[in-house]
Amino acid sequence: MNMKCSVKSCGVQNIEFLALLDDGERMLLLCPVHQMEYVTQGLQEEPSLLTYKSKHSGIECELCGSPARYYADEVELHLCGRHLTKLLKRSLSPVEYRMLVDKHGEFALVGEFYYAKGGYALQPL
Repeated sequence: MNMKCSVKSCGVQNIEFLALLDDGERMLLLCPVHQMEYVTQGLQEEPSLLTYKSKHSGIECELCGSPARYYADEVELHLCGRHLTKLLKRSLSPVEYRMLVDKHGEFALVGEFYYAKGGYALQPL
């Protein structure tokens, strides 16, 4: 399988920069730029889909119980669109931050570079 961003015009091929995103209907590999585009305004270019069928329909958000998307980068998360957007924008509330850290441990998107000890966002986008 070709490991590159699912947006056809994107040249990012380094697996370390790609995250798997599954919304229950389609699975995409997206670079950080296209992850943000996906959650904020929708992809402007029709992506290439991964060739296998979604295995993550009917899952619930770890933070609120709403229908969720599957997101895998350093960790595997099930987050609704609102919480996925907040994660990628580094703007989780202290309670949301604590819930994720308690369940998954510290990972890059909730690390000390973006959040203070109490879970307060330092650099929200």
